[in-house]
Amino acid sequence: MIAKMRRAITDPDSYETEVTDITIVYNFEEVTEDSLRYINKSLINSSAIASETDEIWFYSYMRNTEEEDTIYEAITEEMKSNILSDKLEYKFKAIPRVDFKTYAENLIDERQ
Repeated sequence: MIAKMRRAITDPDSYETEVTDITIVYNFEEVTEDSLRYINKSLINSSAIASETDEIWFYSYMRNTEEEDTIYEAITEEMKSNILSDKLEYKFKAIPRVDFKTYAENLIDERQ
């Protein structure tokens, strides 16, 4: 899933406003180097990353384990240094995947 956002930051001293166009990518699939390469290539080929985009934020939903965190960090560092454009700023964020049923069950248990 892809979203676009525009962020405006105004300097309180000069009142100048800096506008940043951001493309946000939500990845719900398994995080591998190939999957992130595919997403990046798809963005470029589909013009989702227009020339006005300044930053690209990747949010990947994954199980919150130490092993997955280590793998994710290694993959994103490899991508930043060897694959991605140096003209754009990339940010990567792993978001814990939550099982709704388990979460809801915990809420019921807490009320009792």
